[in-house]
Amino acid sequence: MSSPIRRQYQLFIERPPEAVFAFVTELSNHARVCPDDQKETATGIAEQVGALVLFRGGPWGDITATVSEREEPRVFAIQQVEGPFASWTHRYKCSTYPNGTLLNEQFEYTLKGLAIAKERLPSTTKLWDDWVRYRQGETKRILERIGRIKGPGA
Repeated sequence: MSSPIRRQYQLFIERPPEAVFAFVTELSNHARVCPDDQKETATGIAEQVGALVLFRGGPWGDITATVSEREEPRVFAIQQVEGPFASWTHRYKCSTYPNGTLLNEQFEYTLKGLAIAKERLPSTTKLWDDWVRYRQGETKRILERIGRIKGPGA
């Protein structure tokens, strides 16, 4: 198996880590932050390690994952158990930062089949970057709007 590909993204959000963690781990928020042409639903209850999470209809197809880490309000990770990748992990880390939270998102994945992986890598990387940037922009917009309505500590 080839070495995993790692993609990491950072985003500053003017909300406390508890609010950011609660938002990104609430599966009903997932579809709210996906691009309209790549809507993906997430179902399950992601409240404990080992819980099943089902992603349907996204740009990579259906993924069945388990919660592999959950340290509220700092770390949350899910790992594919069935789906289009040879391996796939998505990890969130919420760090306290002046006036808000620094959200780190890391994806680590291996594409299935070496020939297919080499052929698809450039388009997969661009799709991934565009998808994550859109999702992060929506996450920031929604959370900061809630903060303006409810107040910075809410």
